[in-house]
Amino acid sequence: MHDKIHLKILEVLKQKRITQKELAKKIKSKPSSVSRMLSGNYVLKLDTIQKIAKALNISAEDLLNGNKNFSDVNVSFFNSGKNQQSINKNSLTETVEILKEKLKVKDEKIKFLEEKIKFLENKKRG
Repeated sequence: MHDKIHLKILEVLKQKRITQKELAKKIKSKPSSVSRMLSGNYVLKLDTIQKIAKALNISAEDLLNGNKNFSDVNVSFFNSGKNQQSINKNSLTETVEILKEKLKVKDEKIKFLEEKIKFLENKKRG
């Protein structure tokens, strides 16, 4: 998910004609740090992704999901450390669907592991 986020950020910077130096100023970071973040050899933390998204006036989901249809709606996450989210209805629906898919996969993995444990326990007894 995060492995190509630097390319998405670079694409948005180009689209919006914002330099890395301007981005650094907006997220209160050093230009060299932003350059390192966008090199592709740096794992971005979620709070950094959120700061960048806010600075670029797009949603973090757009960056994380690779949505090419960047909106001009500024979606801010975890405002003032109060863990409050304000997102539009479409983003919420997309997020819910993504989470459902992840939970489905997780449930399938748990079921598989439970079956494997039972198999190994039976094998150990017999």
